[in-house]
Amino acid sequence: MKKQILILFIIIFAAFVFPSCRLGVKFAYNRADWFIMRQLSDFACLTKVQKDNIETEISGFMAWHRKEELPIYAKNLRDIATALEKGTLSKEAFENVYSFFEDTGRRTGEKVKDFGIEFVMSMPPEQIECSFENFEKRNEEKKKELEMSEKEFRKKRRDSLIAQTRKWLGSITEEQVALADTMIPSLSEEKEVYAASQRKFEHTHKVLMMHNKKKKKREILKLNKEPYALYTERERTLVEKRRKQTREAIWKLSQTLTEKQSENLAKQLNNYAKAFEDLSRG
Repeated sequence: MKKQILILFIIIFAAFVFPSCRLGVKFAYNRADWFIMRQLSDFACLTKVQKDNIETEISGFMAWHRKEELPIYAKNLRDIATALEKGTLSKEAFENVYSFFEDTGRRTGEKVKDFGIEFVMSMPPEQIECSFENFEKRNEEKKKELEMSEKEFRKKRRDSLIAQTRKWLGSITEEQVALADTMIPSLSEEKEVYAASQRKFEHTHKVLMMHNKKKKKREILKLNKEPYALYTERERTLVEKRRKQTREAIWKLSQTLTEKQSENLAKQLNNYAKAFEDLSRG
């Protein structure tokens, strides 16, 4: 099970399908177990017994997430909204925001890690093959993107970033459009990182097909602990470069918000905070 799959459907799905709509957030969250189960069923070629076991695990995860995590989300989102209402974010406030989102993913990953590892350890060879074939089919869109020209590639990424920014801020300035451009890697670098991820994908496939269970679990734990261990120094540098560029661009974006954009973003964050507070109370 992917580390981020639960948080993806609980938070990101709600954010981009139902922006600034409190009822939409609640609807998406209350249906998160269904979204997660459908995603896993489409991808992992699950048996009936596995579906039942995973549904039980998801139910327990959602109970934990609702009680423990949502109050944290609500508080942090309100803090961000308050900071935005006071004016331009300080560097300290920005770092707190960034740390909050990083910590969210980390806690979620830790919560599902043990079950995820035991689940993949229990998968028979035919199910592993089926799952990897499904993953490859889903990867076709990415392959098509990498076959684009540099100009087409940048336009596609640029349009996506602009649409997401406009959805959250309500509008976007030319200065902010220019910042979006700084977050887009060159097509050649994207191909290098993709090649590294494919090499890791093939290695993961070999690991999951191992017959020696002790060795298999040891290798799975290693992959989980060191996700970029198989990357070359150049490839790891490119991944880190992308992270830094994204972080720097978001910081600069936070410094260019107009008063109206800040108000719009603060309103959306407060809506999410209220929805999470309501959900945390059951």
